[in-house]
Amino acid sequence: MRLFHKHAPGHSRSPCAALYVTAALLPAIVSIEASAAEPTATDFGVLYQVTDENGDVSRRFTSQDMANFVNKARCECGQTIETQISLLGSGVDSIQIETYVGNGCATGQSNPSGAYDPCARLTVGLPSSFQSNPSFTFDPLWLSSGTNLGETGGPSQDISEAVPSNLCEHDEGTGGLWMCSGVQGCVAGDFFMEGESNINLDEGSTPRGISYDFNPPVVVPTDFKASAGDGAVKISWNITTTAAINGYRILCATADGAPIDNGKAIKNIAVDRISDGTLYYTRDNLCPGGRFGSKYNPTGEGWPDEDDEDSTEPDTGTDDTETGSGSGSDDVETNPDSGGGETETSPDEEANSILLSLDWGFVCSDHIGGTSTQARITGLTNDTAYQFLVVAYDMAGNPVASDAVVRATPVATSGLWDLCEEEGDVCGEANYCNLGGESPSPWAPLGGLAICTLFFLKRRERAVS
Repeated sequence: MRLFHKHAPGHSRSPCAALYVTAALLPAIVSIEASAAEPTATDFGVLYQVTDENGDVSRRFTSQDMANFVNKARCECGQTIETQISLLGSGVDSIQIETYVGNGCATGQSNPSGAYDPCARLTVGLPSSFQSNPSFTFDPLWLSSGTNLGETGGPSQDISEAVPSNLCEHDEGTGGLWMCSGVQGCVAGDFFMEGESNINLDEGSTPRGISYDFNPPVVVPTDFKASAGDGAVKISWNITTTAAINGYRILCATADGAPIDNGKAIKNIAVDRISDGTLYYTRDNLCPGGRFGSKYNPTGEGWPDEDDEDSTEPDTGTDDTETGSGSGSDDVETNPDSGGGETETSPDEEANSILLSLDWGFVCSDHIGGTSTQARITGLTNDTAYQFLVVAYDMAGNPVASDAVVRATPVATSGLWDLCEEEGDVCGEANYCNLGGESPSPWAPLGGLAICTLFFLKRRERAVS
């Protein structure tokens, strides 16, 4: 800026006039500099939105989505997340802003060979570029993965070119948008937004980013037993700890692998439904046609078998964390001589049941709470052999299941055995009364005695006739 005017020939330059002009303009210069401030996280609004199988926005992330939406299946299916960035502040210094997506981005920028890889860069621009509320889309994998710069052929971290350094497995944490200001790239001290800022969370909530969880529960249900009733079968199991398990679903099929129709099968589930911890997800269920995209076709080529593309048998696997299967390949069958209450295990018989695919079409129960250890499956046909599988899952919907398939055949009864079970198994095992144990009512033992009496009278009546 010129502080002095060029004088006409013949006129002398006055020092006093120069000082007067300088003094007059100084407040304006100071005012301009004072009005422009370094950008902060509060100058920008970040909104995360859920997309459907075609990549179109369907709704905004809720607080529940922020905690549970991104699981392993959604990551493998490539269900993208759209973010809208808005400039909220005024008088922000006109300096270059770089926006990244991930976690530990400041550390990754400063020390690429350390604990975090450099994050994927979403966009670069001046603050004014966010006045139009632009939207950007990213794959959920970028929440957990940095960029593998050794495979990009250069130093670019642009999300359109970057190669992720991780896969959708063995990881859980929180990620989001990171913003920094700098002319020659950003280092740790340049970041003013660190993955936690957004307007999706309820007012007053603790700031946090989007949680991602690619790990199924570590503990697998074991020690399965089946008790056959009239048009029903009760399945029970043990679990050493319920940590991370939010619930169970039971899968059912006939002996020849056909699904049953008791009204519990999972059908026509919207891919953008809120993850409320009542259902498990696999990529074959969520995106059977392959990865999501603008031309997604649910009946497309699908996913090839990872071990043998020509194999038609489900992969039971041996690694609990990778495959979601348990340690063993047992069939558990009802003992026909035990009155339906005992089971026997065949450890040498390989369980190659179709149920191990975890297909939603075989679901035959509602959501069962994570602290439960039994379920009663109804709507079955007497004298028909069935197979059952217990599937556990965490709040995000990552499943784990044992290889043990339970087999049982419901039989017609007088109805009293089922009544016993509904009253807390007062008839006990092997047709003996069970009047002990805790009960909320002092009259419960007497009620159980009455039921048992009716039960044995009925058995005696049948024996005499």
